[in-house]
Amino acid sequence: MFERILFPTSGSGLSEKIAKTIVGLIKEKPDRKVIVLNVVDKYSLPAEVEFEMDKTGLSAEEVIKKNVEECIQKATKVFEDSHTPYKVKVRRGEPVKTIVETAEELQCDLMVIGYHGECTLMEFLFKGNIMSRLIDEAKCPVMVIK
Repeated sequence: MFERILFPTSGSGLSEKIAKTIVGLIKEKPDRKVIVLNVVDKYSLPAEVEFEMDKTGLSAEEVIKKNVEECIQKATKVFEDSHTPYKVKVRRGEPVKTIVETAEELQCDLMVIGYHGECTLMEFLFKGNIMSRLIDEAKCPVMVIK
């Protein structure tokens, strides 16, 4: 039924559970495509922070790259252990918009995401809950894992 499954991840604690769910979904038909997506939110650091990081020998790009690698490793360990083929995409942009655009571009017919109920009232009012927005804006079905 689902041939192209998108797994957007931020490296949350639910990554392993989501990956196991996907492996279970595709075990009868292993030629299904699994795409693990990490979106690096566009942001700019204050000049003072970048200056302090530079003084310690770190760059913002190095820190971001390390974080992305950790997120991807956490999300793909189950696929590696179960010999489930997958592809990794890393994109930059506003998370919800980038995830929805990627799902459409890759013609995904299912998106599997984690339940993240935690956000402050201010974040919810001004940015909205990412999970809720993905459910509302995605053109394909969205499976939420708790």
